[in-house]
Amino acid sequence: MAKVSNPRWSDSCRICRERLEDAFSGKVERVEIYTGACRSYTRNQTSPTGEVITSTRVLSIPRTKNEWEEVPMTGDLVEATVGGHKTEGVVLDFVPNNFGTDVTWRYGRN
Repeated sequence: MAKVSNPRWSDSCRICRERLEDAFSGKVERVEIYTGACRSYTRNQTSPTGEVITSTRVLSIPRTKNEWEEVPMTGDLVEATVGGHKTEGVVLDFVPNNFGTDVTWRYGRN
């Protein structure tokens, strides 16, 4: 029987926060909050009336609440690479769970 390689966190991602470096010049620096393994997947939801379907992305990250130096916040930037395809978006929510952390984010479509 062939051995199956199916790691829980098979994708890679990066979460960054933009901070104002200098108020006079308006320079913005990007600070990395997380770079590493993750699992990126789509979550489809419907409105309470069932008329509108919304689609958001979720990153499952193998880091518990106590392991974060800075937690992801609404507005942070996300880059996720899934099977060689890179998607980018913005963090909507951060939820710790039993296996690590789930970060809900909205991705931009070109």
